[in-house]
Amino acid sequence: MSKKVLDRHPMDFSTENLSEKSDTLLNQDHLNKLVNDDDASSTYSNPAEILSLSHASSNDSESKKGRCANFYLFNLFKTYDNRFLFALGLQYLNTGMKSMTTLAFLDLFRVRYALEPNETQSFTALMALSWTPKLFYGIISDTFPIYGTRKKSYLVLMGLLQFSTSWAIAAFPNLTPSSIAILGFFLNLATAFMDVVVDGLMVMQSRKDPGNGSQDLQTFSWQLLGVGGIIGGTLGGFMTQYDDSREIFYIFGLMGALIALSGFYMSNSIEAD
Repeated sequence: MSKKVLDRHPMDFSTENLSEKSDTLLNQDHLNKLVNDDDASSTYSNPAEILSLSHASSNDSESKKGRCANFYLFNLFKTYDNRFLFALGLQYLNTGMKSMTTLAFLDLFRVRYALEPNETQSFTALMALSWTPKLFYGIISDTFPIYGTRKKSYLVLMGLLQFSTSWAIAAFPNLTPSSIAILGFFLNLATAFMDVVVDGLMVMQSRKDPGNGSQDLQTFSWQLLGVGGIIGGTLGGFMTQYDDSREIFYIFGLMGALIALSGFYMSNSIEAD
């Protein structure tokens, strides 16, 4: 650096000062661009000005990221159809709350029917089988539309299936363990199928915002999944301990009815977006 530049812009270029400033730089590419750019070099002849500009740019970038993070829900509901978001949120909340049905099934098999552990495990494995072929659920919904829709109609149908199977378990106390396991199989089938359907809708809708759509929708859905897990685990533990575990299925059935209702009011154009 020439003595002329130093005289015009006095600054302490000690190793300690440069090290402290370098630690604050979050965008090294921007700094290199300023240093190598002829126009920038003529405008900012002092390294102190370049460091200051880069630091200010980094702070501005972080500030914008913070604002976006704080208001991502506002942007989400502004970008996407609210009925789609309502169905998406309900289904992920429903999937999280499924933990309380797991507790209820175990309580029924072990306490009410006094089954042996191997019998309980066999019935539990049978009910879980409906989650295995999830890949084929997407193929089925895309290949065989109902009333001209490939997502909406299956959301309504499977919501009603969850409602009916859940309430059947709750309303008929004299069911055999085998009957409960079969109803539990179709209950899990409905939940798994709806999970695939709303994921397909989420992929389609994320194209509206190529930059942030996918991550915003994933954040929204997984937050509700976590909330549902907390609600389901807490409520399921309390009700199996102090109340009749069958009443859990009334609650889970209502969730299915709400999802079916949200799918019914969803616009057909959602699938075409």
